[in-house]
Amino acid sequence: MPPALGRTIGVRTNMQIGVHLRANALRRVALRCSGFQMHFDNTRTQLGRHSCVRFKHTPRAGNAATSSVEPVQEEGTTSMVNDVLDKIKDSDSGMDLSEEDRAAVDILLDRLEEVGDKAPLDNPLLWGNYDVAYVSSGKSQRGNPAGGRFRGKLGKALFQTNILEQNLYSPDFVVNKVGFKLFGFIPGQVTLNGTVAPEPADQKLWVRAKFESPQLSFMGLPALRIGPKSSVVLGTQYLDETIRLGKGSRGSYFVFTRKEADSRVPAAAGAGWSAIFGLVAFVSLSAAILSRLLSPTTSTWVTAGAAVVALALGIVLRNGGIIADDDMDAPAITIPPAK
Repeated sequence: MPPALGRTIGVRTNMQIGVHLRANALRRVALRCSGFQMHFDNTRTQLGRHSCVRFKHTPRAGNAATSSVEPVQEEGTTSMVNDVLDKIKDSDSGMDLSEEDRAAVDILLDRLEEVGDKAPLDNPLLWGNYDVAYVSSGKSQRGNPAGGRFRGKLGKALFQTNILEQNLYSPDFVVNKVGFKLFGFIPGQVTLNGTVAPEPADQKLWVRAKFESPQLSFMGLPALRIGPKSSVVLGTQYLDETIRLGKGSRGSYFVFTRKEADSRVPAAAGAGWSAIFGLVAFVSLSAAILSRLLSPTTSTWVTAGAAVVALALGIVLRNGGIIADDDMDAPAITIPPAK
C-alpha cells in the first residue's frame, strides 16, 4: 500500500473513532438526564400523594413586608409580656424590686404602650377581675397609688396585705379592694365601689373613676363606711387576654393580671369614724385588762405600747386608708401625652 493511501485511511479511522466516542458520551449524558427527569417526576408524584406536604409560596416583593409584620409583631409583644410577668413575679406588687429591676420593667411597659389598643373602652377584654401585680409610683404621686396607707411603711407593719385587686364590670362599674390581716391574724378588707366614664369624653383611652366612701370590714362582719369619696384618672395602655397595663394621671404604672373571680365583699352597714374609735377602744381595753394582770412596771410598758399601736391604727385607717390625689368635683385634668 502506498504511504499516502495509508495515511489517508488512518486519518479516516481516527475520525470515525472520535465520532463514535463523542456519540457514546452524548448518549451517556442523555441517559443521565433521562434518569434525573424520571427521578424528579417520581418524587413529585410521591409528594403529591401526601396532603401534609405543601409547596412554599413566595409572596411578591410588594406583599412580603405586609405578610410578615403582624406575626413578628405579635411574637415580640408576647415575649415582652412574658418578660414583664417574669420580672414582677413574687415581688409583692413590685415593692421588693430593686431600682434597676423597676426601671427595666418600666421600659418594657413603655414599649407595650406603643403597640397597645388606642380605644380599650371598646374592647370587651377590658372587663373582668384583676390582681394588682405591679405598681410603680409616678414622681408626683402622693403615697402608694394602690393600697394607700395600707401599703405604706406603717401600714405594712400593722396590716399584712394579701389581696390587692381592681375589678371592672361592664358597662361602667369598678371595685378596688385591699385585703389584709391585722397584726398578722385578724382578717379584714377595705373596698371601694365606683363608676368609670371617659375623660375627656371624646376619647376611649382614659377614664375618671369616682368612688363612694371606703367600706371597712373585719372577719367577714358587715362593713362600715369610713372616709370621704374619692376620684382618680387612669388610662389603659395595653390589653390582652392575660394582662391589663394602666397609667395614672400622675405618671404611675400598673400591671393588672386577669383572674377568674374576685374576693368576697361584706355587706356595708353604718358610717363614719365609729370603726376607728371602736378598734382603738378595743386595743385600749385589752391593754387595761393586761395592766391589771401584770406587774406595775410591765403594765406601764403595756399601756404605753397599746397607746402607740392605737395611734398608729388611727393614722393608717384615717380616711379609710386612702390618699386622695384628685378632688371629687375637680375639672378635667391634662392627660399625659402618649410616648
